Amino acid sequence: MDHRSGILLALLCAGVAGCVAPTLSQQDIASVSQRCGVPEGLLSQDVEQRRFLILEPVNAARPAPEVACVNQWARRRHMRLIYIESIEEAQ
Repeated sequence: MDHRSGILLALLCAGVAGCVAPTLSQQDIASVSQRCGVPEGLLSQDVEQRRFLILEPVNAARPAPEVACVNQWARRRHMRLIYIESIEEAQ
């Protein structure tokens, strides 16, 4: 393996490792929820796609600050926020 191949392999490994989202503990999720003003139990991490955080509906009158806060936190960790605007109940 020549010098360029070694560097390319190292960059590839670093890139792949950087794309893998960590599994968050319940304590991590509770901490960001509290910091961002999201009621307990409304923020979770997708089990199959760990890079997705799921935020269930928060106060419909003022969701923007909470969503922006969680979104910023997630992006710093190379994660994506999925925000559910509303849930319709079947009648």
